[in-house]
Amino acid sequence: MGYRFFLTFPLNRVLIVIIAFLLDFIFGDPRFRFHPIVIIGNFIKFLEKRLLKGSHSKSKKKRNGFIMAAVVSVLAFAVTFLIIFYSFKLNIFLGNIISAVFLFFMICNGSIISHSKRITANIEGKNLKKSREEVGKVVGRSTGHLGFGELMRASVESIAENTSDGLIAPLFYYLIGGVPLVVLYKSVNTLDSIIGYKNRRYFDFGYFSAKFDDILNFLPARLTAVVSGILSFVVGGKVKETFSVIKKYSSRHESPNSGYPEAAFAGALGLKFGGTNYYFGTKKTSKYIGIKKKDFKVEDIGRALKLSILTSILFMFLVIILYLLFSYIWYL
Repeated sequence: MGYRFFLTFPLNRVLIVIIAFLLDFIFGDPRFRFHPIVIIGNFIKFLEKRLLKGSHSKSKKKRNGFIMAAVVSVLAFAVTFLIIFYSFKLNIFLGNIISAVFLFFMICNGSIISHSKRITANIEGKNLKKSREEVGKVVGRSTGHLGFGELMRASVESIAENTSDGLIAPLFYYLIGGVPLVVLYKSVNTLDSIIGYKNRRYFDFGYFSAKFDDILNFLPARLTAVVSGILSFVVGGKVKETFSVIKKYSSRHESPNSGYPEAAFAGALGLKFGGTNYYFGTKKTSKYIGIKKKDFKVEDIGRALKLSILTSILFMFLVIILYLLFSYIWYL
């Protein structure tokens, strides 16, 4: 049995995910002009300038929005597939390295950790202006008027959502379709984050991007709730109570998916999410999620971060186990 046995499908999938996680924990999420997500984001903005005009009718905006979502997602998958396919043709080591690097760029444990630490440091230092700036980098709501308590809530809610969008979902799509499917998922996620807003400009144009994102996040959001609910005891929560909160409150979120990870984290941490937020100057009040056992404290950001990291690690091990089982069947 040579080294190629471990560097070819399906066993190499185990090696790739381990390397990607190690790279993420070591280097975080280095954003530069050739980062795949940056390239996808720039491509989306390029197409937006050509496909979205103020003079367009609602139906034309929807049609063009569908074209944009289809072009971006299909190209993201196809380009990634071809790069990985031909890198394996050139050299088996190169193929695995490029696959691991691509997956590393698609997961965000490192960025969640670094952002959370900066937010925590500024809140502990009572630097309200800097705290608002740092929280504003990870949430869509306006933060310029928020006090420390609301900044903590926004941070913890962001960690819960990013655990699903940035960790569990990429791992889930890696499990069922490899790296190209992960890049497709992240391209749709990026589309939603740029044009998925329900405002005058994007309501029709971003309709299909938002719906596609909802579909792709359906299972990952619920898997995140299950795994983080099981691990709730590591942050002082009770598993039974956490699943009770998930069952009762997960459907209260406006999003068909975001309520699940948020309810799981709210239940595990004994906090209540939701309330009044401002988006681009517009007031928006959401239903409350969770049962308030305590006020938000800066330590809750660290507790949420711990739950997020452990949730991703446990799910990664589940992915590895499933690939090992698949490998055993494959080589029978």
